[in-house]
Amino acid sequence: MMVGLVNVIEIKNADNFNFTNTLLLVSNANNNKVTKKLAELLTIKEENIIIDKNIVWDFSIIIGKDYKNLESFKQIQKFYSLF
Repeated sequence: MMVGLVNVIEIKNADNFNFTNTLLLVSNANNNKVTKKLAELLTIKEENIIIDKNIVWDFSIIIGKDYKNLESFKQIQKFYSLF
């Protein structure tokens, strides 16, 4: 499924639901330009970007309990009625 310029390969639940902050996991530290753009679009703070060479995909996003405070969530609410 293509979402804008991002190819969404898999959607599933995290291992648990105890993530306080939304995280951007990155498999390759050399993806700096793409990582920064993705974090900017999703309004994920730099301290919540984690290099994890063990993840399967280039990027994984874990939605934390802070999702309602993310500016990106507020923008989506303008266009879609959410649960």
